[in-house]
Amino acid sequence: MSRIKSILKKWIANLVNEIFWRKNRPVTKINKVVILYFVALESKKNQLWSDGFTSAIDFLKGDFYDFNWINLAQEKPTKKELESFDLVLVKSNWNWIPDMYCRKTLRGSRTPRGLLISGVNPAPTIRKQCFYQILWYETFWYKNQISMHPNTFHGFGIDTETFTNQSQTKDYDFVTVGGFVPHKRHDLFMQLRGKKAAIGDMSFENSKEIINTLKKNKVDVFDFSSQADLNRLLNKSHTLCISAGIRGGGERAVLEARSSGTNVKLLQKNSKLTELLTSPIWSSNYYAFQLLKGIESISHSKINNGSNLIESNRILSAGYLSYHRGDMKILGDQYIEIGNYCSFGNNVKFITSNHDYNFPSLQGTFYKINFNQKHPGELPPYSSARTKGPIMVGHDVWIGDNVTILSGVSIGHGSIIGTGSIVTKNIANYSIVGGNPAMHIKGRYSEEIITLMLELKWWNWSPKKIKANQNFFNANLNQLSIDEIKEILV
Repeated sequence: MSRIKSILKKWIANLVNEIFWRKNRPVTKINKVVILYFVALESKKNQLWSDGFTSAIDFLKGDFYDFNWINLAQEKPTKKELESFDLVLVKSNWNWIPDMYCRKTLRGSRTPRGLLISGVNPAPTIRKQCFYQILWYETFWYKNQISMHPNTFHGFGIDTETFTNQSQTKDYDFVTVGGFVPHKRHDLFMQLRGKKAAIGDMSFENSKEIINTLKKNKVDVFDFSSQADLNRLLNKSHTLCISAGIRGGGERAVLEARSSGTNVKLLQKNSKLTELLTSPIWSSNYYAFQLLKGIESISHSKINNGSNLIESNRILSAGYLSYHRGDMKILGDQYIEIGNYCSFGNNVKFITSNHDYNFPSLQGTFYKINFNQKHPGELPPYSSARTKGPIMVGHDVWIGDNVTILSGVSIGHGSIIGTGSIVTKNIANYSIVGGNPAMHIKGRYSEEIITLMLELKWWNWSPKKIKANQNFFNANLNQLSIDEIKEILV
């Protein structure tokens, strides 16, 4: 029966896909974009809103797109006004104010639109989902709810440049982050023993009552603040606690705490947030390029270069236009980050975990049969015998066939790894390495040119800027002086 359901679901998905793309032909050009959102005017967020999404938009504005923001709490654009844009982006949960306003206002319109799904309200029917040409989802846990939609993208990230580990003295045992509303379950947070702090938006209907209860229970309460202030509070706390269930948010808070070096504890079973405890720490830069992928999906035909586009998943952060030739494997439980414009050969393996040799038996099956449990080494916190940590691959990296990369390794930007290599140690930027274990062979460029390349960060350029610098990309840099290279840059 399950096989029949799977076949039927695939058939329906193919049918939806065919009808969807027949109805929604590619847009010739997208430049002017409007973002519809709703933030209450009395909320401090109205003046202080800054997070991974706003940082991603800041990155994309200008050379990429012309963005316009409309807060529906303040302004109600007409159908004609919205149709003056090339694309309407809606930042909303399903059936919330921006989603419902867009559906009502643009009913029957051919203006392209995309929904940045915020929250976990159940997705509507596939017919209603397809009102939007693009859907972005925050977690892979939620992706299953929109799996029938033909054009979905992971879209999430935080400002990792703001949220950093400052190694500050810990003033609090526990901190919780989020609006002062009942579904955040502050009552569970108050049961913890130790010095506690709570921070969030105080503008909701029930906020005053919740705040008074928190203060009576000796919890220090802070209003919605800047990202820098939130980072300082996280750094002063041992553990971030999330009391809410599935529908209670907390996605950003988990990643912001991890980026700040703060422990994270879930006070309720929450599979959505459990995913984020071990996922890559999605950055606003990653978020920006995921938005770019989505927008380009309706304005460009698909590229067919004989390779496979690397797609993000629960433990893999895949950069923009990075490809592999086939049979790419990820073995282990640590996450992997891959930059933009990377090229991988056949049979590239990332091994992020090993058997932990500190226990009497190495075999996981032994523990399942005898004790109905996982091997002790598979349970966090992991020992160095189990893993040395995540694998980081920079931008514009070329990895040859049959290469194996072990846990804890960082591969620098612009590096080349020769066929059959086993990488056990970090690789410097613009290095050529090979062998078992992989050893440094030579640098791609002089130190002076490498410094310039790292300053340029061309992998973050817009397509417009890349095309304007065709002479630079066609130049043999090893045949030019540093001044000659700078002269051809636009």
